[in-house]
Amino acid sequence: MDLPYPSSTSLTRFCLRAFPGLAHLTIWLCVAGITLDLIVEYNIADGIFFIYKDIVNLSIIGIATLLANTVLRRIDWLLATCLYVVLGSMFVGILLWEYRANFDISTYYIKFEIVSWLFVFVAGILLPRVHLYLILGIKVAFTMAIISLPFLEADIAPYATFLFLTVAAGAGLSVFSQGLISRLDQREEEARNKALDQVRKTEETGKMELLHILGHDVKQPFGQIESLVNMLQDKSTPLSDKEIYDMMRQSVENGHLILANLVSWAEASSYLRPGQIATCDVAEVVQRVVQVGDSQCKLKKIQLHNTVDNASARIDDHTLFVVLRNLVSNAIKFTESGGVVEIKSSVSEESVALTIKDNGVGMPQRLVDALLSRGKNEPRQGTSQEKGTGLGIEICKDLLERNHSVLTIDSSEGQGTSMTIIIPKAT
Repeated sequence: MDLPYPSSTSLTRFCLRAFPGLAHLTIWLCVAGITLDLIVEYNIADGIFFIYKDIVNLSIIGIATLLANTVLRRIDWLLATCLYVVLGSMFVGILLWEYRANFDISTYYIKFEIVSWLFVFVAGILLPRVHLYLILGIKVAFTMAIISLPFLEADIAPYATFLFLTVAAGAGLSVFSQGLISRLDQREEEARNKALDQVRKTEETGKMELLHILGHDVKQPFGQIESLVNMLQDKSTPLSDKEIYDMMRQSVENGHLILANLVSWAEASSYLRPGQIATCDVAEVVQRVVQVGDSQCKLKKIQLHNTVDNASARIDDHTLFVVLRNLVSNAIKFTESGGVVEIKSSVSEESVALTIKDNGVGMPQRLVDALLSRGKNEPRQGTSQEKGTGLGIEICKDLLERNHSVLTIDSSEGQGTSMTIIIPKAT
C-alpha cells in the first residue's frame, strides 16, 4: 500500500521523515486489534451482536482501503477512517453493556483510555487539527457515558478525574503542538531560504560564465565588420569592394545567429524559477519540435522519424523545446541529403532519456570533447554550407544543467552522431 501523503503541517512532515511508516503501522494495528477482539468475542460467546460488530468494522476498513488505493489516493483519509471505526466500535460497546453476560467496566475503560490516547497522539501528528479535537470529544462523551451507567452508583470519582484530565491534557497538547509547529515552520522556512539562495548563487555563476562566452562571440562579428569598414575607407587594400561586402554579409549573418541563440537562451531562462519543479509531456514537446523541423528536412530531403513514447519529465516544456529544437536542427544540418534523423526515447524508473540520432558526417572525439567542455565551442558549417556558431550546444548544456539534466554525445567521423539528454522522470 504505497499512497501519497498530503503533508499538511511541518510537524507532520518532520515525523514522517523520522518515522516514515507511522501511518501504515497505525492502520495495521487497528486491523490487528479488531481481528483480535473478534477472536476473543467468538471464544467467550458473550453475544452474537459483538461478533457481527467486529466483522462490520473490518468490512468498513476493507472498503476504505479499496477506495483509498483506487479513487481517493490518500492515506490520511484511510488512517482517519481506521481511528474512528475503532473508537466508534468501543463507544457502541459501552452503550450496549446490558447485552453482555459479563462486563468489567474498569477494564473496558482502561482499554479505551490507552487506545484513545494513542490515537490522540497519532492524530495530533499525522492528521489535521480538527481530528485531534474530534477524538478528544469522543473521549469526553465516552467518559460521560460511563458515568451515566446505572450500575456505577456513587463510584464516579475516578471517571470524573479522568474527564478533567482529558480536557486539561487536550488543551495542553493543542497549545504544545501549535508551538512546536510554529518552531518547525520557522526552521523549514530558514532551510528553504538557504537552499533557494544557494540555487540562485549557482545559477548566477552559470549565467555569468555563459554571458562571458556569449559576449566574446557577439563582439567578434562586429569587430570584423568594423575592420572591413576601415578597409573600404582604405583605398590601398588589395581586396575588391565585392569581396569586402561579401565578408561583411557573412559577419552580419554570424552575428544574427549568435543573437538568435542568445534570445532562445533568454526566453528559456525566463521560464525557470529557483526551487520550482515543472513537468511536461515529453511526447507532446517532441511532436512540436518535429513540426518545426519538417521544413528544414524537406529542403535537404532528410527523413525525420519520431518514435518517442509517452512520458512525463521534470523539466519546463519551453526549455525542453528549445533544447530539442537545437539538437534536431544540428542533426539535420550535419546530415547529407537523403539521410535519416531519428528521435527516440527510453524510460526508466528515475529518468527519461531522449536520443537524437543521425547518419550524418559525425565528428572526431576531439570535437566531442570540445562540445562537452564549457567555452570550447568550435563553429562548423553544415553539409549544405549552413552557418553555425557552436553556441547552440553551450546553451543546451546550461539549460539542462539548471534542470538537473545531462547531455551525452556519441559520435564517430563518417558514422553519424547520437546526442542523448537524460531528464529526471516526473512522479
